[in-house]
Amino acid sequence: MPPNLRHDYASDADADAIMVGLIAWLKVHQLDLMANEETRKQGIAFEVDFNNHETVDIPIKLDLTERAAVKTGEASCLDIKHLVEIQHTPPYADEF
Repeated sequence: MPPNLRHDYASDADADAIMVGLIAWLKVHQLDLMANEETRKQGIAFEVDFNNHETVDIPIKLDLTERAAVKTGEASCLDIKHLVEIQHTPPYADEF
């Protein structure tokens, strides 16, 4: 998140409301990050900055990747194709 992008999060619920949705998204769109304990330790970081008694800022840092295939094409030009992320389909349906 860019340092100048700030949102005052005010909710009766705690930060779990943000984190559960974030982790669910990562399990679908960044499975390589979530599947490895070492990449999780380095690839996901957040802080809670208390603004006052009612709002907080929660900057979140994610090391995201994008799959791409690069091949040498005609006239030695590079052909770049962005690939669909590997999707893991759980054996159950999320209730969220």
